[in-house]
Amino acid sequence: MERILVGTIGYYGRAIIRKYRSISSCEIVGIIDNDETIWGSKFWDIEVLNPNALKNLNFDSILIGGRDFNHIKQGLLNNFSFDESKVRRISKSDVKPCQKSLTMRNNEIKKILFFIKKILVSNNIFYTLDFSGLLSLKRGQLMSEFSDVEIAIFEKDLKKFLSVISNMPKKNDIRLSYATKKNSLYRKGDLIGIDIFSKKYNSHFIEPAVVSITVKKIRGKSAFYMNEHGKIFKYKSSHFIAAKTIKCDHLTLNTPLNSSKYLYQIYGSDWEIQSEFWSGHK
Repeated sequence: MERILVGTIGYYGRAIIRKYRSISSCEIVGIIDNDETIWGSKFWDIEVLNPNALKNLNFDSILIGGRDFNHIKQGLLNNFSFDESKVRRISKSDVKPCQKSLTMRNNEIKKILFFIKKILVSNNIFYTLDFSGLLSLKRGQLMSEFSDVEIAIFEKDLKKFLSVISNMPKKNDIRLSYATKKNSLYRKGDLIGIDIFSKKYNSHFIEPAVVSITVKKIRGKSAFYMNEHGKIFKYKSSHFIAAKTIKCDHLTLNTPLNSSKYLYQIYGSDWEIQSEFWSGHK
């Protein structure tokens, strides 16, 4: 039997666990994660471990998915002595949920989007689809094929949005993300993102629907965004001076003015092509 470790408890790690725990020839012996606040917690019956546990664990493979594969792999190899061939990169098709699960999750995403749009429009808050939310609809994919769906709002409207977000249905959870470092644009502790989760399904079986609000800063001809790792990205502010629209079934949602050029800047020239592996900076 193959003894498996899963690299991180994030979206991609959970997808790996859902797939591999049902394979009789595999035993998942733990989840390694750098976040010390969750060491000892469990997903199903699988414990989240301090990476230092690698020194004493007997394992055959470490499975890692997602856009941070190279970063996670290199960090492990730099800090621990084991054969590099034990690290396996998991592709999208390796862990793709069944069509029923994707459809159920996609319906929940659309419900969250409906309420968010209602709040934004009724309070005159400018927004556009962002990152994978925009990418999925431009490609004609289900939004549920991605870890989350992003909507961009802007710094000037943040206080107003926070004052009305409590109007979201109680079946949703809200999590705030803050800047972890100070620089010329951000102070440590500045709000940089708001995640809205559906609580409808058991996350052991179906990944919760998530809509993430990204907060952009406009400075002259540039727009800036800081991600959860503290990295700042820069775009042309002209993408956001007005909006076009795109249909998502019965929903009509705003997009940046030239969404194709915006996606090119984020994901590269082949943004329209579905890759087997996750990429891009989002």
